[in-house]
Amino acid sequence: MVKCKRSIPKNRFPDNYFNKKQLKVGTKVEMEHTRNRAVAEDIAKTHLLEGKNYYQLLNKMEKKLIKPKKPKFYPHIKKQRR
Repeated sequence: MVKCKRSIPKNRFPDNYFNKKQLKVGTKVEMEHTRNRAVAEDIAKTHLLEGKNYYQLLNKMEKKLIKPKKPKFYPHIKKQRR
């Protein structure tokens, strides 16, 4: 595993600076990229510095990608007669 530096200095932004719910969600999301909870939390904090509702917006974006709009009809598919 590759070692990396902390993205945020340890004492610069305490946990109470961030929304607890967003930090918890962010840490869980970032655990997809690492096994180390501290690293995942640092990544989440970095994203939350970019925007207070970063993970809400990410969730909305992912839902749009998962549920594409369905076309009303399929002109290239012919109905089969029975």
